[in-house]
Amino acid sequence: MEKRGKERLTLTGTLTQAGESQSTPFVAIREFSDRLRLTFQAGAQTRVLTFNGQQAQGIQGGPNSSDEDLIETMLYDTAEHFFISQMQGAATRSLGSRFRAIEDSRANYSGPFYDIFEVTAPVKSRSDAREETRQYCFNSDTNLLEVVKYGFLRNGLETRVEVRLTDWHQVDDQRFSGRIVRSENGTPVVTLILSSVTTSPGLDDGPFN
Repeated sequence: MEKRGKERLTLTGTLTQAGESQSTPFVAIREFSDRLRLTFQAGAQTRVLTFNGQQAQGIQGGPNSSDEDLIETMLYDTAEHFFISQMQGAATRSLGSRFRAIEDSRANYSGPFYDIFEVTAPVKSRSDAREETRQYCFNSDTNLLEVVKYGFLRNGLETRVEVRLTDWHQVDDQRFSGRIVRSENGTPVVTLILSSVTTSPGLDDGPFN
C-alpha cells in the first residue's frame, strides 16, 4: 500500500457454488481499491461480473443474489478490504488478542490463536448497500487473515456467514490464500481454489465498468 506497482492481481483457479457438483474455471482481475472483474462458466453461459468500487454489474444482466455473494467474498472478506476500511474511516474496534478458535480451557491447547477486529461498514457491491459488521480474525502468530464472520437477514431469516482462508503461500513477495470457502449457517456455498496469482501495476483500461 505504500509502494506503487502491485495494485492489480490476476487470479485463476476453480469455483464451486452451492448446488453444483462440479467446479468451473474462473479468471478474476482484482485491483486496489475494491475493484473486480470476474469471468466464469455458469452452465452453457459465460458469466462476467464487474464492480467498479460503487456498483456491481453483470455483462449478461444484473447480478443475482449468488453473484453478489461471490463478489462480496472476493472483495470484502479479504485482508486488503480490512485495511481499505481503515483508510476510509470505517467504524473499527479491537476485540482483543490471542482468542482461541474454540472454547477450550486446557493448558495444552494446540489450536490457533486469533487477534479479532470488528468493522462496521456498508457493502457497496450489493444492490441494497446494506451495512454489515464483520469480525476479521487474524492468526496471532502468522498475522495472516484466516476467518471472517458476519451475519445478515435473507428473506426475513438470519444468515450466519463464515469465510475461511487457508493454504497461504507467497508470490512475488506477497502472501495469498490458495483456498477460500464461504459457508452460510454451516453449509459451504462458495469454494474458490487458486491455481495462479500474478501482480502488476494498476491500469486505467476500463475492465471494471
